[in-house]
Amino acid sequence: MLILYKKYRIDPTYLITGEKNHIFDLEMFLSNCSKEERNKFVGQALSYIEKLITGQM
Repeated sequence: MLILYKKYRIDPTYLITGEKNHIFDLEMFLSNCSKEERNKFVGQALSYIEKLITGQM
């Protein structure tokens, strides 16, 4: 289970119970992802915010 969690970020609770955790913890996500994944996420978030501000959504 630890390998699945570390490699694929699959929640161990889901593997045991089959139930998903519906709470998204941004701080946990950012602390557990690679620098590249974090940069991609931040870039996408900023792009989304820009579209909201400029009325493109």
